[in-house]
Amino acid sequence: MAHMRDKAPIQRTPEWLIGLLIAVVIVTVGWFFLRSIGAGDDPVLGDGDPTGEPSGSANADFLLYDGTPAGFEDFEGPIVVNFWASWCPACVVELPDFQAVSAELGDAVTIIGVNVLPDDREAAEALIAQTGVEYQLAEDEGGQLFTELGGIAMPTTVFIDADGNVVDVHSGTLFRGDLRERINELFGI
Repeated sequence: MAHMRDKAPIQRTPEWLIGLLIAVVIVTVGWFFLRSIGAGDDPVLGDGDPTGEPSGSANADFLLYDGTPAGFEDFEGPIVVNFWASWCPACVVELPDFQAVSAELGDAVTIIGVNVLPDDREAAEALIAQTGVEYQLAEDEGGQLFTELGGIAMPTTVFIDADGNVVDVHSGTLFRGDLRERINELFGI
């Protein structure tokens, strides 16, 4: 019996610590997954055209979130059009990065976020408020603009030069560094 008193009691790991560790693992795995789905340029998906050529001139009309009809000719300088949807997890993750680049570049580049097939305007507006997006927003009710500009998968980002020509289409997530690099390569900004 004496030998049992000499043993130290087994200490259990607190449940909150186990929960915290599980949460950290889930968030880390999720971050790596989201990072991987947009990390590369697939020449077929990333260009909106299997030949790898941008789709030409961008002269479509669309409706801004405030109800104003607009076209790309209404904006000066290069334009970055980011197609997103509130139901698209990869889109949601990249929205704050687009906001950061928009704030950083100011009027040098116009960023327009286009909500594709907006079936729940209230959810979209809540997402915009949650992510802090302040750049220009538009809707693509029937998905026609998305298709016309070479969109294949969500999210898709289209780069339009100051002359109104589509110079690049990227399908997949673009994070802040990648977006800045692409803007610098295409527009020298």
